[in-house]
Amino acid sequence: MNPSFFKKHKHGYITIVDTNSHKQMNVRSKIRKWILKSVSDSSRKTSVTLYSIKKFLDSKHHGISNTPETKLILKRLVDKGHLIKVDGRFASGDPDYRERKNNFKKHNEKRKAA
Repeated sequence: MNPSFFKKHKHGYITIVDTNSHKQMNVRSKIRKWILKSVSDSSRKTSVTLYSIKKFLDSKHHGISNTPETKLILKRLVDKGHLIKVDGRFASGDPDYRERKNNFKKHNEKRKAA
């Protein structure tokens, strides 16, 4: 991700800066995908902490977890049901994701064997 998309403020937080709204939307969609990817293998029992989500985002781009946009995206994902908040932790809103993923792997193994 291009560092010119971000502006660092004197208080330490980073915002997405660009006059082109399409680039801002692209950055937001990447953040959304990364958040969902970090939570994708979780269930209600194996929920993920906010710290681990932020750590995953920072591994993709330094300082991106502290942006106000990231917090807003996280809130919207919870509001829309893509994420579920369980005792202060986050889990995937799609409970059947793991099952479908395992079925897909089994299906591919059968196809390769045949």
